[in-house]
Amino acid sequence: MVKPVTKREIYDLTVKYCDRILEILKDWEGSNDHPPGRIIYQCEWLKQEIEYNRLPVPFFDRINNIRHTYTDGDMPDEAYEKGIERYLQFIISLSKGYPVIEPRDYPEVQGDIDRLLQRLRDGGWESKEGVPELLEDLAAIRERLETTEEVIPLPFAGHKFFDNPDWFGWYDPFFEGHPELDEMLYEVATEIFTGRFEKRHYTDPAPPQATLEA
Repeated sequence: MVKPVTKREIYDLTVKYCDRILEILKDWEGSNDHPPGRIIYQCEWLKQEIEYNRLPVPFFDRINNIRHTYTDGDMPDEAYEKGIERYLQFIISLSKGYPVIEPRDYPEVQGDIDRLLQRLRDGGWESKEGVPELLEDLAAIRERLETTEEVIPLPFAGHKFFDNPDWFGWYDPFFEGHPELDEMLYEVATEIFTGRFEKRHYTDPAPPQATLEA
């Protein structure tokens, strides 16, 4: 059974990536007059709420500035060159209650890739259109994860299967009649291209049961 992420883990990862963002924006000042300033305010607010254990999980509806900035892409070029887009994406995933994938987690992602590869080979799927390209993509991605450097999330560009809309779409089944394979494919693609573990989604602990007095 997969263990759900804890609130403490969400908190710790959020602080970690807020600090990364603040380091990238250290030459800017907090301000509501420009995107870097708004992101600084947002990250400082998140850290403060976490310090006092006031931030609920999930907190997606409380990070409008981060969400809009990530979508609009209106940060300075030098911030993107330093990787701010990755960290904004991570904060958004955390805000939804998903733990993000770090280099220490790459062996687990490789294991998920291996299980999908094995199912495809055991099922004789190599002759289906698109599957040879999928196998090639997965093998190359698996090899790329033999590193301690941050590489996830990966871009779609350059992948023969995943960058082909005729074969891959987030909500379009590829293995007709085999939903379990589509679920495995979706899980692996989510880990690789969004950098989050959906299978470890945060679950709010059940409130204690009231006991009846004798």
